[in-house]
Amino acid sequence: IAQFGAPEMSFSPDGDFPIYYSEKGYCDVQLTFPEKGHLENTVQATSGLSPNSIPSHAEITLKDGTHKEFSGTAFHSSMPQCGDSALLKLAQDDVASEYDFARFLRDVFTDEHAPGLALDDGNDTVDGIFVSRTVASPTVLRRNEDGIWLNVNVRVRYGVSRQELEDSFTRLSKKYNYTYTIRTFSAPMMVDYRQDFIRQMNDVYEDYGYTGDYMVADGASYAA
Repeated sequence: IAQFGAPEMSFSPDGDFPIYYSEKGYCDVQLTFPEKGHLENTVQATSGLSPNSIPSHAEITLKDGTHKEFSGTAFHSSMPQCGDSALLKLAQDDVASEYDFARFLRDVFTDEHAPGLALDDGNDTVDGIFVSRTVASPTVLRRNEDGIWLNVNVRVRYGVSRQELEDSFTRLSKKYNYTYTIRTFSAPMMVDYRQDFIRQMNDVYEDYGYTGDYMVADGASYAA
């Protein structure tokens, strides 16, 4: 660095082609629902083991002896449509019908894009470049002394800011009676694939007989 100065960019050739020019951001939002009138009657409410996985199991136990369990299929939270959330099944069941957390889940997560959050309004392009759409999913649920604790994992597409994310959860907090904190946030990234140096990389790849393409990564990097 002393001799040549700091580089403008770096290239780490540890991934396969085709070229990924955009990567969704990563966010975990922690919500706490006081559940006044219900918490004291709830012995246990639990689902999920990891903030970035669709939960395959959920269960709830009430003081009156009611106990229900729900099963689903685990999958990576960057592609929630490939899993089958046991937590959403719990929220749909009559045993949870009066809980605020269940109302929130039923209303907001009607598909993998969580339309109730209204983060990107279905738009999948920025400046004419495809960047996919935001996806979100509830991944962990616990009953603790403060209420029902819920983790929501959000994979924001390029063009959605942290402020927009906070505005969305703030807007819904009054309706569903929760407080929240942003536990983790990594901004989405994009490089315009129409730039010459990216096109050249793809051309070289295709010169060797492979099929090139330009794609959006659903997941987020674990290292930067």
